[in-house]
Amino acid sequence: RTTQSQMSLTSGPTEEEVKDMLKDTIVFAEEEEARAKQDAEDRKNLTSYYTRWIKTCNKHNIETALDSLMGVVICANAIFIGFSMDNTDKSLGWMAMDIGFSAAFLLELLAKVGLKGFRGQYCSGSKGNILDACLVAIDALQLILTLTTQEASDLPSASLFRLLRLLKLARVLCVLRTDAFSDLLSMIQGMMGGMSTLIWSMILFFLTIYMVSLVFREAFGRGNVETVNPFFDSVPRSMITTFRCSFGDCSTNGGTPLFEHIHNTYGGFATLVCCCFVFVITIGLFNVISAIFVESTMVAAMALESSKRRARLADKKLWCTRLTTLIRRLLEVSPEHAIPEKMSDCIEDLYAVDLPGNIIAEFIKDPEAIQALDDLEIDQEDHEHLSDILDPDNSGSVGLFEFCDGLRRLRGNPRRSDIVSVDLMVRSIQKRIVGMEGMLRTVVESQPIRAYC
Repeated sequence: RTTQSQMSLTSGPTEEEVKDMLKDTIVFAEEEEARAKQDAEDRKNLTSYYTRWIKTCNKHNIETALDSLMGVVICANAIFIGFSMDNTDKSLGWMAMDIGFSAAFLLELLAKVGLKGFRGQYCSGSKGNILDACLVAIDALQLILTLTTQEASDLPSASLFRLLRLLKLARVLCVLRTDAFSDLLSMIQGMMGGMSTLIWSMILFFLTIYMVSLVFREAFGRGNVETVNPFFDSVPRSMITTFRCSFGDCSTNGGTPLFEHIHNTYGGFATLVCCCFVFVITIGLFNVISAIFVESTMVAAMALESSKRRARLADKKLWCTRLTTLIRRLLEVSPEHAIPEKMSDCIEDLYAVDLPGNIIAEFIKDPEAIQALDDLEIDQEDHEHLSDILDPDNSGSVGLFEFCDGLRRLRGNPRRSDIVSVDLMVRSIQKRIVGMEGMLRTVVESQPIRAYC
């Protein structure tokens, strides 16, 4: 008897379900191709293109474009702050540029409120929006004080707070996910992933420096030796000296090594203790911290790459367009088939297509087909063996649905679920064979025994 779970392992989609899936894939790809052709035609006439973009874009697209524009403004403002701080004579040009940046940030704030409303902008749980509003208010206050009073120039420049807006560049770069920013995004993700490790490393290092500085304060801070005692005469001063020594800067004000004075004053044992401290910190603690931090950043980078891979595997547009390209290239290579003008209207004919192995072997040599397979993340080592891999009954030919379903299963890295699925199917087949063997034995034993002379 076959259980329901075993039946689900061996049963597949019906013919109508297969045709529906194939039609949905091709229809989606044809719609994307038509949209791409329309965009290419519209780009020839920029006026109509931007008119159509304005009519079809939503609030999210407008906010994305605004964030991209403000990213350029924020970078320009950061450069302006660097030059303006060295310019003590505030001329009219500098003041006009400062007013221009303040107006740009204020207009951005008003535009965001107009798009999302006051509640949507500040009551949706985004603390970054509240921080932006506070920075704009501080900058406007500083600008008003500068224009109305003479003493405002002596105040700390509130424009420094604008530098915090550089943090928004991370959000802008996340929106602009292009190949040009892939390495930068990986580094940012790695740093964020290893930030907790870095913080705990700082705490561990601080505790180590604090405990060792107490020992050095007690051992070297009490006395009248001018070349040693001033560096350990208090706990904070001892911590600074211990911190410097841990990074190799263990010298006096005159540039002479501090260990030489410790050796001349306190003997060889004290020097040995100091040398052991430097060795343990440099070779031991620092290497352990570096190894753990590198491991954390690598884990974060692998998690980022894994999330990108899952997004690519779940990208319907990528799958439909590349698969339709492969089907079209297969039909071009095959001499027995012709490419219909609109493949979505010929699903019945496409379902009946049966491709010989030599056609698939010839199809693999096509550069466009190779690029489509690479975009679908199918291992290049499997390309030349597709005719064997996608032929489940070893008949020498591959149906179009078998081709599509096989490619879907070949995408991405090998998974443990693949092995488990095969193991469960083999067990189901084994149970069926055992049942058939029992039925045959019963039939044989029930037959009367005949004597043959």
